[in-house]
Amino acid sequence: MPAKSTKSRLKHAKRPTKIHHYLLSSVWPHHRNSYRPHLIRPIGLTLVIGLVLGLQLGTVLKDTNVMSSVLGDKVTRTQDELLTFTNSERLSEGIPALQLDSRLSKAAELKARDILNRQYWGHNAPDGTTPWHWFREVNYRYDFAGENLAKGFTNTDSVIAAWKASSEHNENMMSRNYQDVGFAAISGVLDGESTLVIVAMYGSTVGRNSLPSDTSVLAAAEGDMSIAARLGVALKSMTALQLGSVVLLLIAAFVALAAHAYRKRLPEPIRKGWKRHHGLYKFLGLSLLAIIVVIVYGPGNL
Repeated sequence: MPAKSTKSRLKHAKRPTKIHHYLLSSVWPHHRNSYRPHLIRPIGLTLVIGLVLGLQLGTVLKDTNVMSSVLGDKVTRTQDELLTFTNSERLSEGIPALQLDSRLSKAAELKARDILNRQYWGHNAPDGTTPWHWFREVNYRYDFAGENLAKGFTNTDSVIAAWKASSEHNENMMSRNYQDVGFAAISGVLDGESTLVIVAMYGSTVGRNSLPSDTSVLAAAEGDMSIAARLGVALKSMTALQLGSVVLLLIAAFVALAAHAYRKRLPEPIRKGWKRHHGLYKFLGLSLLAIIVVIVYGPGNL
């Protein structure tokens, strides 16, 4: 009996070593896997792609209408979150916080509905109507006024991040000339796509702001974020499942890159053919797929 028990313990003691070697063979090129990690062989790549597709399906099933559920259903909550994030950015730079003004919130709502009703995207309507028309509609007489727009974002944090990454949008958000702000978030169909239009109206009433300024009104230019900034905002906009799929693709991509570094040690038949660069091809393909996923779920438009 003791001998059998000892044999059993020895058998179990070997299991971690086998698992260790299997994991190593899956992700790192060495002589036991002929310098071709199992993760980037046909079966491994099939599993990776399958998991990525599964995570994307999970995202769709979890949030069929993410735009509406995150920002569109509770306008008051959206206003509070946008105000909180905006003032957090301002206070971090020593700039006084903005006060939520009901007139500016109404002006922002009128502008958002006008965009959806007349199907355009920009600060000026097709007939030339400017943002300042909506200030006058709610009887907000200003010395300074500004407008920021955003569409297609899935959370308030990413909206603020996008505005911060855009020079003119950030100038509006952080300007010392403004004391008031109003927000609107309206769900609808724009250019045939379901989206969420967000409008921020900034202002300072007549005689209330004594700061000198060369610009009394400022509508931020559309889409002036850099590629790097857009990538950062895109990652911030993504859900945990979406980020998980990107991380999985990048892990596989860097496994492929490691395999390419060991290409001179591949078996001779492989080294003589085009497959000697299989690691590089797979690295490029997987990286491109990761970029596509980020673009698909990336930031909206400003």
